[in-house]
Amino acid sequence: MKNETQKANTRQTLTIVTLVILLVAVSGAFFSYNFRVARTLEGIVLVEKSESGFEKTFVDISAWTIRDLFINRQITMEVIKAGHADGIPQVAAFNHAMDKGVDSLEDFDERYGVSESFELTIEKMREIDKKYDFSERVEKAIDDVTEAAKELWEQVNEG
Repeated sequence: MKNETQKANTRQTLTIVTLVILLVAVSGAFFSYNFRVARTLEGIVLVEKSESGFEKTFVDISAWTIRDLFINRQITMEVIKAGHADGIPQVAAFNHAMDKGVDSLEDFDERYGVSESFELTIEKMREIDKKYDFSERVEKAIDDVTEAAKELWEQVNEG
């Protein structure tokens, strides 16, 4: 009787373990089908895939070049739209340059006491930075370059 109880408990335990393993496997498959893990300058981020699939579930974009951004346009846009644009090296560099430009203007103004028009220039730069979301500019630039490349390809193939 004790043996039968042990066998029943073992079967129940195996059934539970099997169900847990199956649940983990299905969850992992669902995750990798719908989400992407990207290593950026900000660290590891989770972004939703714009098109579901098992391709490129794990990507390292921390050292991507401009060329890589264009080749992997879909991933680039997913990271930007998820709010991690500063994790992309070129975006971070641009934002850093904008910040340094504003800081330099402010330092110059403090040292030399420049006129009100100079302060208006600083304010304009800040407004421009706020007005134009860089992620939209990146998306438009990628679209423009992609379109130009298509037109060039068509011209080459026609001639």
